[in-house]
Amino acid sequence: MEAKFVRKTGSAFVWKGVQLFGTKGIYTLRTLILSYILLPEHFGLFAITIIAIEMLNTVTDFGLIPALVHQNDPEPGQYHSAWSLNISRGFLISAIAFIFAPSIAGLFAQPEAAQYIRLIALKPLITNLASIKIAELTRLLKFRQLSYIKLSDAFVSTIVSIVLAPVINVWGLVAGILSGALISTILSYVYAPYKPKFSIYYAAVKPILHFSKWVYFSVLVSVAASNTLQVMITRELGLTELGLYFLAIHLAFLPVEIIKEVFGSVMFPVFAQIRYDQERLTIVYKAFLNIVLVLIVPVCVLMIFTAPYLVEYILSTKWSGTVGLIQIFSIVNLIGLFGETAVPLLTGLGKTKQVFVLDAVQSVLLLLLCFTFIQYWGINGAAAAWIPAIFISQMISLYYLVKILVNPFKGMTIVMLSVIFSSLLGAFIGYYVTVSYTGIIGFISGVTISGMLILTAMFLTDSYYKLGIRRNFVLAFPQIQSLGKFI
Repeated sequence: MEAKFVRKTGSAFVWKGVQLFGTKGIYTLRTLILSYILLPEHFGLFAITIIAIEMLNTVTDFGLIPALVHQNDPEPGQYHSAWSLNISRGFLISAIAFIFAPSIAGLFAQPEAAQYIRLIALKPLITNLASIKIAELTRLLKFRQLSYIKLSDAFVSTIVSIVLAPVINVWGLVAGILSGALISTILSYVYAPYKPKFSIYYAAVKPILHFSKWVYFSVLVSVAASNTLQVMITRELGLTELGLYFLAIHLAFLPVEIIKEVFGSVMFPVFAQIRYDQERLTIVYKAFLNIVLVLIVPVCVLMIFTAPYLVEYILSTKWSGTVGLIQIFSIVNLIGLFGETAVPLLTGLGKTKQVFVLDAVQSVLLLLLCFTFIQYWGINGAAAAWIPAIFISQMISLYYLVKILVNPFKGMTIVMLSVIFSSLLGAFIGYYVTVSYTGIIGFISGVTISGMLILTAMFLTDSYYKLGIRRNFVLAFPQIQSLGKFI
């Protein structure tokens, strides 16, 4: 039974990885191509369009999917009630966005955005029509089917956007988003069959709402803070700066988002299934933290060193204002490591109130600091406000982890030092290569050499100090166990 569970978890990791690397890779390619076609002002208008829908979506999102995942065996009535609530909120969001589009655009002092908001208002309606049995795929760790759905969404959205953007600019981006949402909803019924039934039974939905209320508040405060921050940037600094901020935060957070979603999405149901075994929870968490450290630290350190050349050789000079932003956001990612591992654990244990506390503290501090920092340092100040906000949030995360687990950081100091040393060594040499051999070839060579050196340094320190890094990867991905004799 244990071996079967481990294999199932490993398979979930692999398919979630395929999904995230595939979708994020496609979206990154789309962003890079569109950065040559469109101007920062176009990205700014698109950001306003997305912000409006995200905010309305968050205000009405009660976290029903995570709540169903947390249930051991949801009843049919719970599925029907959850689907009915979702479709109701979809109609509500679409109607509000369409009616109040001019007011939303006026909030950003960009009336032109209203027309785009009215079209993209269809997205919540389309996405909320999806099969509610998606929750069952997640609960049973069937991430292969989920990967097919997400990859299809990303592919269709990207193709439509790239084809239409040169002709109709922002309209093409909106059309791409809607096309991807439509194909995703259709495929949800293919891979997670469900016969819709509109019915809401309070008795059936009560346990779901009990779990999801704090999930709702957590998402609400974090998205509200992020969107308010972007409103502040637009009104204080202008549409171009919002476009720079929008692109920089998406590029800098991309590697961490992939890692977080791959492991966080899988570890949430895993922690939920073993939540009553504290010793096992601690062992699994330490392995989880070990892997996240190894993956996130090198990427962020490398991003800090190579950001100027990433912008110069991959983007273009019109995006030069994103260099400092990317570097600051990479530092934010490094500081936020423990929070990225604490949230799936807390959610899996049903401690969603603690997750809300983390998000609330971080969001309030972010807004308060941003208002001051922007006055002194402009757009870079908006990014810098994340650093103290995320730091305080991490201190609270550490408190929760120590309180819940048994010596969760015992033996982790040497692992952290090894990862930091390997990352700095590889990044410095990669930076030297990039500077020595100018151009795109020098940049690619520098990043490649840096990655190889980091892996080599980690391999040597892991072998010498017996850190268990390779062992944890084999545990997380049983499929590579056959390679054990080589690693």
